[in-house]
Amino acid sequence: MKVFLAGFILIFIGMLILMIAGLMGGISQSFGLVVFVGPIPIILGSGKYSLLAILLALILTVLGIIMFIFLRKQHF
Repeated sequence: MKVFLAGFILIFIGMLILMIAGLMGGISQSFGLVVFVGPIPIILGSGKYSLLAILLALILTVLGIIMFIFLRKQHF
């Protein structure tokens, strides 16, 4: 339950930061997305900084998987 709450709080803080950045200076229209369907990753991106956004999304996804495996081993 604590991990779920921590994840929810981090997502909420990230959304707030994005909203504030959009209001203060405008956000470029670039995005990156990594979706795992089983073991197969689907990588999407668009815009001027799409490569950077895709790399960041991929790194965060890999870190999330590593944390999931690490935390799962601690409970058993």
